[in-house]
Amino acid sequence: MGKILSTELLKNDFDKLIKLNPVVYRELKKFVKVKRYQKSEIIKPINQIDQYARYIHSGYIAKLFPAETGRDYRVRIFSKGTVACDFESFYKEKLTGFYLQALSYVSAFEIKKNDVDKVIEVSHDFSKLAAKINNLIHMQAETWNHIRELPLEEGYQVLKNNFPNELQFLSKKDLAFFFNTSIYQVNKSIE
Repeated sequence: MGKILSTELLKNDFDKLIKLNPVVYRELKKFVKVKRYQKSEIIKPINQIDQYARYIHSGYIAKLFPAETGRDYRVRIFSKGTVACDFESFYKEKLTGFYLQALSYVSAFEIKKNDVDKVIEVSHDFSKLAAKINNLIHMQAETWNHIRELPLEEGYQVLKNNFPNELQFLSKKDLAFFFNTSIYQVNKSIE
């Protein structure tokens, strides 16, 4: 994928948030890289501080927590138009018990934490875009946190109605962990 094409893709995706002059995106390509991940590829390991924020252009990424037995718990699914990151690790520069893994082929725009401030210094337009992206991140995190706090049946319906594509990646084990209940209760409530 050439630099012009990647710049155009980035503009097309971000124009949904705020329309900026195409010239602005040519400056942004110095800091933002197009990354591709294969299905099942570990994007951010457990014992590593997350140094990147990833705006997903296509595909799905899971945030996972290790399980004592069986497959690890998927606690959040990131999809096209969302920013995938272990945010606590990224912002607080600390290790967490979570890791990120590609659930499908993924194409994403990545920016390194150290480059975020540099981007904002380049153009006032970038600070507007950064504010929109931060708002998007906050709204998405709040939505998932709100769903987690709902009773199982209600929360499941919200996931089913608002995140049907993401829901396909959540097993009953994941849902039990997500809603802090048992697999038995999940089986009883959602069938």
